[in-house]
Amino acid sequence: MKIIYPKDLEPRNPEFNLLLLLSVNENGCEYSDFLNEKMKISESSVNRYLRKLRNELFIQKENINFESEGELNVYKITKYGLKRLDKIKSLEYPPEYPP
Repeated sequence: MKIIYPKDLEPRNPEFNLLLLLSVNENGCEYSDFLNEKMKISESSVNRYLRKLRNELFIQKENINFESEGELNVYKITKYGLKRLDKIKSLEYPPEYPP
């Protein structure tokens, strides 16, 4: 899967970065895509925010089965996640980090 990494990722704003990445990659992203250095997020923050965003229904995790590659876990943004991303973009200051 070819992943597009947005240029406007913000250091110290993991929630925004995760939601933005998922919004520009309609087919979703694998866990390893979030660990790319372009994301500017530590692995512990990725884990914490993926759990938080899933619990708040901003993202969903889907299991896709490929005959040749086996099972693949993909994260996708939900309509609630798109609304949350718009809200974060409209804020004068990003949400407090860490939550």
